[in-house]
Amino acid sequence: MIAAVRANGQDAWHFLAANEGHGFRKKENADYYFYTSLMFWREHLLGEE
Repeated sequence: MIAAVRANGQDAWHFLAANEGHGFRKKENADYYFYTSLMFWREHLLGEE
């Protein structure tokens, strides 16, 4: 999916935690996911960079 989006000339954010399975249960990964989500929404909804 990521490769297809990027091949189409679009940005694709992808977060992979090597020490997790599906989802983000470990606090360090959940925190990182939360803050990167905020960054994503600020950039794509508010137009901030």
